[in-house]
Amino acid sequence: MSNCIYCNSSNAPGGSCHKSPTKYHVKHDQGKCSFCGSTNAPGGSCHRSPTKYHVVMVPGKCSYCGSTNAPGGSCHRSPSKSHVHGVFQ
Repeated sequence: MSNCIYCNSSNAPGGSCHKSPTKYHVKHDQGKCSFCGSTNAPGGSCHRSPTKYHVVMVPGKCSYCGSTNAPGGSCHRSPSKSHVHGVFQ
């Protein structure tokens, strides 16, 4: 289990974090939403994420929508509008 990328806390993602722009702990644990800790698929509804969707790091898939298309292709859920694989911020 990783620590919050903003304050280094080991508390669960979604808990209160005074250093995060979202005011919640953000963690990059493979297979879990970085904003709430859910194990649901990327792209599902997440009330803690700035995009309002689960953002999940899964090898070979876009972290924002779960597509297996190559990074850089068009993604309607990503803030950059491109598929992003792996760690993001």
